[in-house]
Amino acid sequence: SGRSDTYIEMVQVPQLPGVQVRRFGVGKAVRSYSKVYVPLIFCAIGEVPLVATGSMQLVRQQTVATTDQIQHAITWWSDRFSCWNTWIKAIRALIEAETPLSFIREYILPTKGIVPLIFGKGGSSGFLPHPHARNQERILAAAGIDGEIACCIAFMTT
Repeated sequence: SGRSDTYIEMVQVPQLPGVQVRRFGVGKAVRSYSKVYVPLIFCAIGEVPLVATGSMQLVRQQTVATTDQIQHAITWWSDRFSCWNTWIKAIRALIEAETPLSFIREYILPTKGIVPLIFGKGGSSGFLPHPHARNQERILAAAGIDGEIACCIAFMTT
C-alpha cells in the first residue's frame, strides 16, 4: 500500500470514548510495555534524578536523557497517545501526594538496565533508567491509569 507501518492516522480506541492512538505509532508489536511505561513515568517526573542513574550502564554514544529531551519527548508521545498529558498529570498527582524523593525511593529504585526515552530513537533522545516492571505497574495502578494505557497499547498494535 506504500504507507509506513510506523506512522498511520490517529484512531478512536473502541473501549475508551474520546481516546485516540496513532496506529502502529510504536511499531507493530510492543514486546515490553516498559518501552511506553518508563518514558511516561519520567515525562511525569520531568527529569532523570541523579539518584536513579547509579545502575545505568551506558555505552559509547548513549547518554542519560536531559530535561530538554524529556520536554521534546512529551510532544512526540502525545502525537501517539491522545491521553499522554492526562496520564502525566495523574502520575504527577501521585508524586505530589508524597515528595519527589520519596516517590523515587518508593517506586523507581532499584533500577536495572536502560530504556530509550523515545521508542526506536534511543541515541538521539537519551536513555532512562529501567525500574522493575512491578514498580512501573504499581505507579500506573496508583495513578489510576493502568487499564487505560494497557488498552491503548494493545489496540494501537493490532
